[in-house]
Amino acid sequence: MSIQDIPASASNLLGGIFDQIIKTLDTLDEAIDDDKLYKKNIPVFVSWVKPYNGTIIRETKIKGGESSINLQMILKGGQNNNNSNLYLCRAKFKNGLHPGHLNIEKHKGCRISWGGAEYEIRNPANWEYRSVSKGVKHEALWQKVDDDKSLSDAKPTGREADGTYLYSCRARLNDGIYPGKIGLHLAGCHFPNAGKEHILYEYEVFVGIMTWQLN
Repeated sequence: MSIQDIPASASNLLGGIFDQIIKTLDTLDEAIDDDKLYKKNIPVFVSWVKPYNGTIIRETKIKGGESSINLQMILKGGQNNNNSNLYLCRAKFKNGLHPGHLNIEKHKGCRISWGGAEYEIRNPANWEYRSVSKGVKHEALWQKVDDDKSLSDAKPTGREADGTYLYSCRARLNDGIYPGKIGLHLAGCHFPNAGKEHILYEYEVFVGIMTWQLN
């Protein structure tokens, strides 16, 4: 049977199917362009969370029935040279709020850098970590910066004592990738490691979070 031999009813049916496909694709394009599909189907709640009793609880429940924090909800920022995950955190220090990192396996608080040294802020009232809503898989988005002034896409995650914004950055040292802080007033990414404040000039800045639903 040639194309000309297809019955009119079948031809109309196929035409209707193709028209519907085109309309569906157009709708998806509009939704994706407007970011509506992303926001509607993958709701995300991102917040800074204080640790419970100074630690990140691994269990699903803690004594008294209070909800704990699932490790999948914490925003990862890098890993040390032993391949242990480093998570984004920030801590109060010198009347400021400084971005740093947290190694859940070893640290007892948020580690930040200041004045050439590394500090571990252990008081649970003075540090917090980045958390994403349950049921949503996520990944931090980073952007390479070639110029210290190019922070237009970066998301503020802290501040100096005078209110100047600080941003989360990360830089590679040996075999690790270490999160730290950067600002328009700072040259290079400042991060703590091995008791010192390191400053590197090849780094990335935190620009947002990509999310998708868990299977």
